[in-house]
Amino acid sequence: MDYETMYAEIEAQYARAGTVEEKIWITYLEEGIGKLEEDYRLQLPIADRVSKLADGYRERLYRKLAE
Repeated sequence: MDYETMYAEIEAQYARAGTVEEKIWITYLEEGIGKLEEDYRLQLPIADRVSKLADGYRERLYRKLAE
C-alpha cells in the first residue's frame, strides 16, 4: 500500500473547510487504525501522523465547547 498517498489524501480532506463537528471522522479513523494495529499486529506508518490530526481535532473541539 502507498501509505504516503493515503496520508496525503487524509490530510487534504481534513484541511478542507468545515466545522469542528464535521471533522469528527478523523477520530474514527484513528480508532480504526489502532484496532488494526492491535488485532492484527500491523504497523501502519501513518498511525502517528493520523493520531496528531485527531489530537488537534480534540483540542479544537474542547476549546469550542469551553466558549
